[in-house]
Amino acid sequence: MSHSGMVVTQCSSAPAASASRRASLRRALALLTGLAFCVLFLGLGRWQLQRAEFKAALAAAHAAAGSAQPLPPSADAAHYDGARVVVSGKWLIDRTVWIDNRTHAGRAGVHVLTPLALADGSWLFVNRGWAPMPGDRRQLPLPSLPSGAAQALIGVAVQPATGGYTLAGGDARDALWSRIDVAQMQRWAGAAKVYPLVLQLESNVGDGLVREWAPPAFGPEKHRGYALQWFLLAALTAGLTLWFGWRSLRRDEA
Repeated sequence: MSHSGMVVTQCSSAPAASASRRASLRRALALLTGLAFCVLFLGLGRWQLQRAEFKAALAAAHAAAGSAQPLPPSADAAHYDGARVVVSGKWLIDRTVWIDNRTHAGRAGVHVLTPLALADGSWLFVNRGWAPMPGDRRQLPLPSLPSGAAQALIGVAVQPATGGYTLAGGDARDALWSRIDVAQMQRWAGAAKVYPLVLQLESNVGDGLVREWAPPAFGPEKHRGYALQWFLLAALTAGLTLWFGWRSLRRDEA
């Protein structure tokens, strides 16, 4: 009788041990998953803080009187959104385009964009400023520019739009756009490489255009807010992971 009882006890303990191992494995997997998400959220939070510091540095550089830095290589261009830069090149006056429906002091007009051919052959679209729209919309304003190379043009580099639609019609209206659009800029340039920023011109080039640009929105506070959200999400994930792990352990012990 005692020998038979020993066999029953050993057989009944085997499923319990297997279930305990499966529960431990699930608990370990859940803890590792929670840890991975915590690391991810913390990394995203740190990245947002770095972006905030960079935007704050750009704002300080823009606020400094007369500060300007050389236009960076196109690979680093996105980091210079809102920075004041200096650049030189050759005006491509015959490739000028106009951005429709731009107002100044309550008057309808256009922004005049003339590409600048840089030393590496790429095109940089320069927003020269605002001009009133004439009564005959077929005669778009084209103020003159000095011929030859442009010397030490200073302006604010901004990222253009990434989508939208443009107006098209006759030969003149092909150059009348509804917005500054990356894809349209590249189509307009043809085989030439387009620099991924637009220069809002500050230098006086004697064309009589109105250049009253709104201050760039650097937004370091926005990035700090995003960082706080990621850190809170990491803390919440860590707390839930520990709580569910503790509950699972207590349940197995019970």
